[in-house]
Amino acid sequence: MPSIWVASFNKGKLKEFSKLLEELSFEVKSASEFKFYTPPKETGQTFLDNAAIKAEAFKPLVGADDWVIGEDSGLLVDALGGLPGVYSARYAGPKASDVQNNDKLLKMIAFKQTDNRKAHYHCQIVALGPNGARIEVSGDCHGDITLAPKGCGGFGYDPIFKPEGFDKAAGELTPREKRSVSHRAKACAELLKQMSEVQ
Repeated sequence: MPSIWVASFNKGKLKEFSKLLEELSFEVKSASEFKFYTPPKETGQTFLDNAAIKAEAFKPLVGADDWVIGEDSGLLVDALGGLPGVYSARYAGPKASDVQNNDKLLKMIAFKQTDNRKAHYHCQIVALGPNGARIEVSGDCHGDITLAPKGCGGFGYDPIFKPEGFDKAAGELTPREKRSVSHRAKACAELLKQMSEVQ
């Protein structure tokens, strides 16, 4: 059976991808199954650049009939000129925790002394498949930055991001509620559509 390989070691992302892609007749696997694999440095200036870097580095390791998904995503805050953007995972430092990244983001907004708390999550996927197939899709989730962390669900900036249509932070949403508005869910829906057209 062909597989879909997610070129990531991020457990939160892998859990979401497994659920979002379960309707395909593929087995979803992750880069963590290759103990020797070292992910490439994310040197791109855009989410698309980084997603492509991940997919292209991993594709030679898997079967010719398998698909590889390279994904890059992050949070863009209006008042911060789009930051943290591609630096979302390492906003507070190369080995920063989610809590440290959230704390820095809240402090930076406070420093700006602005009432503008608009922000959005962006997800970019590059999928490489059989016979040179290449699919590029993206998805967005708009909302606002909260005044303080709320909830312990999700990962990343979810505790301080309130999606449009909800009166609570993404960290307080159930998995089903989050999938209904998730940037990653939107990108995966388009990915599934385009993959079905390739096969």
